[in-house]
Amino acid sequence: MTDFRSGKMRAVSTSDLTDPDSFFRRTYLARPCGPTDEDRRARELALEYHTATERYDRAVCSSRDAHGNGVPTGPGEVGKINRYAQEILKQVRQDAEKEGVSWSKVQAAIRVVGREIDRGCTSV
Repeated sequence: MTDFRSGKMRAVSTSDLTDPDSFFRRTYLARPCGPTDEDRRARELALEYHTATERYDRAVCSSRDAHGNGVPTGPGEVGKINRYAQEILKQVRQDAEKEGVSWSKVQAAIRVVGREIDRGCTSV
């Protein structure tokens, strides 16, 4: 570790690990405190996106999978659900911008929620 007073490299000492006010501990051993309000809102927006698109898929698609989700059977259905998903994505992005939620956090939340839905951990 670099000693910032002298600028020289030095080994990490026991006091670096035990002293709660040490630079090393604050910088390298810090733990996230949990989701922020922005993270929670990003997840809510992601759930809104998945709920809206799945509802539309069920209304438009003539076929269902084992879980009852809409499955497109032809290019017409694929086109409809893709156009609708893009519209919803645009609305979600506008909502995120209005509320000061970063778009990258919303995109990440959409991916996470999508995986959770696929695994059966979250339902829409």
